[in-house]
Amino acid sequence: MGGFTWGLPVWSPMRASIGLLPGPVQEAEYAYETWWNGARVLVYLPGDDSMRLVNAVGLDVTGDYPDLTSPTGLFPPLQAVLDGEIITPDTAGRPSVERL
Repeated sequence: MGGFTWGLPVWSPMRASIGLLPGPVQEAEYAYETWWNGARVLVYLPGDDSMRLVNAVGLDVTGDYPDLTSPTGLFPPLQAVLDGEIITPDTAGRPSVERL
């Protein structure tokens, strides 16, 4: 973390890491995530019904996703930083990098 974006802390997206599978006793201490194969972004919501999208290397990609960056009604007015994956499903509903 270093600096601020619109008064919100600047973070790096969480990354999956390869490791040993936990045993049955430790399994409840871990979380699992589906590999969506999309674009990892941080969504900065400053609380004024605007948003900024920043990719995994820190570049502002807000202009690349006009369908997402007109957030009126998408989120209630809140101040937050969200870490997520942008995906576009194919005709069968599976994530498609090509359509993204």
